Amino acid sequence: MLQLQHRFRAGLIPSINRSVLLEKALSRRMTSHIDIEALGRKISEKYSACDVSDALLKLKVPNAGFLPDISPIPRKGVSRLHIVAPISTIIFVPKDHQPGVQLNAFVPAESNMPKGKHWSDLPSPGTIALLQQPQGQICAVLGDIMATRLKIRGVKGVVADGRVRDIVSISDICDQGNFTCWSKGFSTVGTGLQAKPWAYDVPIRIGDVVVRPGDLLCADEGERGLVVIPQEQIQAAAKLFPSLKEADDKVVADVQSGVDVSEAFRRHR
Repeated sequence: MLQLQHRFRAGLIPSINRSVLLEKALSRRMTSHIDIEALGRKISEKYSACDVSDALLKLKVPNAGFLPDISPIPRKGVSRLHIVAPISTIIFVPKDHQPGVQLNAFVPAESNMPKGKHWSDLPSPGTIALLQQPQGQICAVLGDIMATRLKIRGVKGVVADGRVRDIVSISDICDQGNFTCWSKGFSTVGTGLQAKPWAYDVPIRIGDVVVRPGDLLCADEGERGLVVIPQEQIQAAAKLFPSLKEADDKVVADVQSGVDVSEAFRRHR
């Protein structure tokens, strides 16, 4: 909390985001006793991204946590890799963007990127890096060099709300195991054409979903779905998963035995 207050005074965080970050800090305190890594493994082993969205829908989370129109990059074979891990965020801006200008409510007016450090060294090991670039750009914000660096550092994956290049090489990196890569589109052009990294570990917005650093991301390649579990809903969602999954399994069994859908829903939902 003290670190956040110092950053507020220094003007590194726009005022419109202050309440969001304070809420995040308080939420982190509430969930600090949860073994996030163990919970992530349990979710990935027992539940799909669809099961997670079902729980978040019950909890009235916007869009049930779903991040639309972002897909896993093509693999050589069929992959059902499902990774659930906390989120680190990186925001990119147009390369001619200057300090003091706030592009929107989620882009700080001042950059917080450490001088002399590449952005690929900033996401924490054990997290999934979520990158966002300005809409309409044709350059990529991720290539095989950055993907390699992230994986070597222990980052579990990278999701680009934007474009990725070096698809063949990145596919090979993913095929080696324990790493996932998703993107909204592809490119052959490096980041330097249009973009530059500007801020890390700040909230971002994708569609109607506000994503905060430390939220859990379910990256389910089998279901081709990305779902964000807000920190403040982790415990509530975890309690709902078993009962909702059991109810759905019973509905499926009834329908397979000839029961109509309405009756199966009435029995079990």
